[in-house]
Amino acid sequence: MMKLRGFEELFHKSLLEKGIKFLGVFPTRSLEELEMLSGRHLGSKDIHGRKRKSRPFLAVYENHVYKMVFLSTQSYSHVPVSLSHCNNSGKGFCKNIKQDCFAFRDNKEKKVLCYLIREERFGELEKEICGTCKELNIFNGLSEVWLNGKELQGRAS
Repeated sequence: MMKLRGFEELFHKSLLEKGIKFLGVFPTRSLEELEMLSGRHLGSKDIHGRKRKSRPFLAVYENHVYKMVFLSTQSYSHVPVSLSHCNNSGKGFCKNIKQDCFAFRDNKEKKVLCYLIREERFGELEKEICGTCKELNIFNGLSEVWLNGKELQGRAS
């Protein structure tokens, strides 16, 4: 994985300008950084303490902030997510994403959350952008939490 370059940079810019929902994957290193920043368990390790290779996410860019919902193969959240409306490049970590999955349940809050992160910080994280998604309403009605641990009050999705 590398910083975005060339075509990927152009693709990334179009996501920003249009507010398009997209599918991506964070490798373990980025998840660990986010966990340290937020004080939350975001799944860098499985329930047996083994490091995961990656964690997929859905995101959208709005007003200099990325809104993200992490995905899981485990049904703890009871919130199924179908990625049938997502274009997936099928390369790198993206090839391992299952089409039918679940929204990741935050262990601290015991519910699915929409995590917020400023665009500068998101840009610094190692990640793979897999493709765009249509007809996904996963962000609607979720509580939002900043990944620096500070909750954003009075903001509805």
